[in-house]
Amino acid sequence: MRHIADTVIARAGGQRQLEERFPLFVREVIDSIIDPVRTGRTQFEELVNVEKTFIGLRLEHVLRDMIDVPSGLRDLVIDGMDVDVKNTVRDNWTIPPETYRDE
Repeated sequence: MRHIADTVIARAGGQRQLEERFPLFVREVIDSIIDPVRTGRTQFEELVNVEKTFIGLRLEHVLRDMIDVPSGLRDLVIDGMDVDVKNTVRDNWTIPPETYRDE
């Protein structure tokens, strides 16, 4: 796992670059879906589940572009390994059993 994290950090231009740029991308993606001017919504909680899913997919694409890696069997291929990208809006993580593999 540490190897994947180190590779992501390096490909993003370093820890500082990742910490500065990625939150801005997250805000941009969320704002584009909330779209207060057209929808009148102002809160993430006002989104329906499919919109939240779309945010997760967009963030996968942003990350893929940011670290310049291809998509794969799962979400990304990092140093030859298929990597699944997961998002949460709380401090809980639920990784579905089908994503676990022995390799």
